Amino acid sequence: KLRAAHIVNLSGEALLIASGKDFSNLQKVMDGEDVGTLFLPARKNRLHARQRFLAFFSEPAGSLIVDAGAENAITQQNKSLLPGGVLGLTGTFHRGDTVCIVNSERKELARGIVNFAFDEVAKICGAQSSEIEKVLGREVDNKEIVHRDFLVVTL
Repeated sequence: KLRAAHIVNLSGEALLIASGKDFSNLQKVMDGEDVGTLFLPARKNRLHARQRFLAFFSEPAGSLIVDAGAENAITQQNKSLLPGGVLGLTGTFHRGDTVCIVNSERKELARGIVNFAFDEVAKICGAQSSEIEKVLGREVDNKEIVHRDFLVVTL
């Protein structure tokens, strides 16, 4: 019950837990009476379905370790993760997999869908976005390792 409340709250919704044995509780709630435990949302904005899936139900294939600048850009400025902010990586992932984005203390900051495979990220981490194609030796569609449209902050 508490895990469900946590997921609902982080998704921007409120949740009330009350006894189901007392059938009058529903009417009491509708009448505004104080029944059960009310969990208020932790977020001002609701998460979209894709963001909910990423945050709570996707299984990360690896992690991207980011510097303080990237941490701030992701968590405070709603920015994409660029190669220059990546310090290291763990796991084995492919393009399109879910990854955790963690800070240097390994605290999870966000989850997102990665635009490059593990071996490519290993080559471009720390590089400027303008250097990606040269380092990889091919043209790329995205210069972000994780685009903000496919990223959700999980703090």
